[in-house]
Amino acid sequence: MATGTINGITGGTANGTTTAVVRTNSNTGYYMEISFFNNGTPHAMRGDSSLSQSIRNYAPASSTVPDYTFSTASTSAVFAYTVDATDPSDVDPSFVHNGAACDAGATPGGGANCWMGPSTSGFRIIDRNTAATAGATSTINFRIHVPNNPNPSLVADTYTATATLTALNQ
Repeated sequence: MATGTINGITGGTANGTTTAVVRTNSNTGYYMEISFFNNGTPHAMRGDSSLSQSIRNYAPASSTVPDYTFSTASTSAVFAYTVDATDPSDVDPSFVHNGAACDAGATPGGGANCWMGPSTSGFRIIDRNTAATAGATSTINFRIHVPNNPNPSLVADTYTATATLTALNQ
């Protein structure tokens, strides 16, 4: 959940998180995917009252690999996510980096790196290969960035994106 206000003219950045705990006795572990509700618009975030789509989906350079850094080069407001886990080895390899690129190296994003844009298709964020009988905790970090004088202009509203986390045994 993200809270706070971002000025639609001068912009700013807001961060939010949600946490999931998965318990399974599957010896081969589990994987988790995230997908975003198809709200009838091409963007995951929509104004609750205005139905505005002025916060766009973040567009990483690749649709299969997160961006190492959260780029603020877009002239529109953007929404992205990354993932972290209490056990760093649980993080899917696409969110692991080598200090310069994601899907490489051995360091999980940790909430600061490896940003992905939302999609209605499931995207793997956790890939654990052992049982989690005591529970495995994952944190999804969300970020909204609004540049100075965004295009399109940000409509004053409360914006919501609905995500679904699906955990399945390996």
